[in-house]
Amino acid sequence: MEFLILGAVRRSTTQEQASPWFSVCAVLPLVFGISVGLILASGVYMMARSELYNSGWVSVSIGSMVLMGILGGPVIRSRMNAIRQAGLDNGTAAPLNRHASDPVVRASLFIRLAVGLAIVYLMIAKPGLSESLILTGVAFALGAAIGVGQGWVQSSAVEG
Repeated sequence: MEFLILGAVRRSTTQEQASPWFSVCAVLPLVFGISVGLILASGVYMMARSELYNSGWVSVSIGSMVLMGILGGPVIRSRMNAIRQAGLDNGTAAPLNRHASDPVVRASLFIRLAVGLAIVYLMIAKPGLSESLILTGVAFALGAAIGVGQGWVQSSAVEG
């Protein structure tokens, strides 16, 4: 949803084009909170049923989900609020596009996506602790590199 919202806002040339996306953006924290709660509850239930308490991949997966929550909440909350505020202000779409192209928001989004895919892999492969940590670290680094790299490509294309 964040990909869709931020992409649509960045492509908007007027405030009117971007405004429908702000109602969706306003409910995202609630939807994400409920979904994370359900995912954690079902994961803890499955962990308890299969007695996987001491598995390295389980600990890394839970820690990674906490990291994703931090990256999706406190780290970008003020930036997402700035996007919403720019959408409410009357005027040109330039400030809105600038806020929607924030490299921290973009990097956070790609990191969370990469780490989420790493968690899915951990659930399938069930590696040990060290392999799980390495895989999650590589996913974090790749997500950050893609998020920052995409911003560099976009800013180069705008300047050129």
